[in-house]
Amino acid sequence: MIRPYQTDVHQHHNFKYAQGEGHAALLLGVELEVSVKGRNNPENVSNEVDQLLAAFCICTFDRSVHNGFEIKAAAATYQYHLTAWDAFFAWNDRHNKLLETHNTCGTHVTIDRERWFTDIEHAGRFACFINSTGARRVVEKVAEREANQFCPYEKIGPKSAFNHMHGGHRSAVCTHKGGGRLMEVRIFQGRVNKDSLIKNLEFVMAVKDFTAIETKEYRSARVFLKWIRTEGRWKAYPYLYRFLKAQGLIKPRPVQAAVDAAEDMGKRLVPRRAVAFAAEPPVVHVGGDNDNILLPPRRGRGRPRKVAIAPHEIEAEVAAVNAVQPLRPWEVDYFNEVRASRINEISEMQYRTVLERYRNGEITFLEAKQIIEGTRAFEPLHVPQEAMAVNGEWWA
Repeated sequence: MIRPYQTDVHQHHNFKYAQGEGHAALLLGVELEVSVKGRNNPENVSNEVDQLLAAFCICTFDRSVHNGFEIKAAAATYQYHLTAWDAFFAWNDRHNKLLETHNTCGTHVTIDRERWFTDIEHAGRFACFINSTGARRVVEKVAEREANQFCPYEKIGPKSAFNHMHGGHRSAVCTHKGGGRLMEVRIFQGRVNKDSLIKNLEFVMAVKDFTAIETKEYRSARVFLKWIRTEGRWKAYPYLYRFLKAQGLIKPRPVQAAVDAAEDMGKRLVPRRAVAFAAEPPVVHVGGDNDNILLPPRRGRGRPRKVAIAPHEIEAEVAAVNAVQPLRPWEVDYFNEVRASRINEISEMQYRTVLERYRNGEITFLEAKQIIEGTRAFEPLHVPQEAMAVNGEWWA
């Protein structure tokens, strides 16, 4: 059912979420403008959408959308949005993208100023970042569109921000009619897919967190990108971080690439040794003020590339993942090749023990390699009998 535009979704859905701390306490409302493909009747399609999203959404008329409607979602937590839309997006995929978006379709995110911001200056910095020319290259990339008549950017300062975001005025960030507590971020292009929607919500949260502390560079895209990729902050915004990397706005250092590769393997990483996972086969020369990493040649040709990484950069970037995963085939081949030169000096049990300790994350790739080569002392460790009895397949 397509209701009048002014219909308030909260008249139909009254949520009472437990209020936690941090992001768990933040509520986000969503408006997603969609068009119906072909000659399908928007009213009929809206009835199906109502059934799919009956728990927290309604469909309303929007004159800016051709042959479509607007899906209004009640204010909900990020964690709720993370899964609540899944059935809707799956339904749209099954029906050959029945709902689509055009240039006039947007996604608007509504937030509560009093709950989201520490003070009015914080809210002003939030609005200034989104409107500033210094952050424009990031904002427009994330928004997936440039400014238009429905969301123009404005020149504002943090103290005068709310004079420009008066009720009823359409801009990149504006307050609802009558002012009050609600603010609406209108910059995003409408997309009928989960990655885009959650990325937009995470961007609003990330800008809120970034502008929480007043600095001289709070309008800088460069500082924002540096902020989000350090100290593990990117883990709070996985969809946004993945999008920024895909767009080339964040280019992981070799160390971060090693961390990502190791986490994909489920390995437990150790500071200053995580780079060992970056190459196939990985070789790391440790010494002096830098760890020199030999990465595979580009496109598989030429000599390996040598990259110098300072130890403190590694320690700042590396995260720990404790899951145990099997050795990959190239790892087994590499260790076997190293052992072949010392076949009479290291016993089968010692060799298997080293591999088991590496597999369990107790030692790093480099340490395992050095023990097999004989350049590092072997520390005896009890190996369960069942691990030795499966014909060499206990690590697979």
